[in-house]
Amino acid sequence: MKNSHTPLKIEVQEQLKQISKELNRLNNLVLPLEAKKVQAKSKKPPVPPKPEHLKKRNHGL
Repeated sequence: MKNSHTPLKIEVQEQLKQISKELNRLNNLVLPLEAKKVQAKSKKPPVPPKPEHLKKRNHGL
């Protein structure tokens, strides 16, 4: 049984290597886009608008 399994394991490992290479390549293409999205979101943090009285007080300073 062991002898019949080892070539299969090696074949699967080779396929996994290829798949991981492909995934890394895709990630390298996608990650910059995701990073841009995250940066765009971080520029505008989800802060609720200030109440009117706070705005007026801030303008007075």
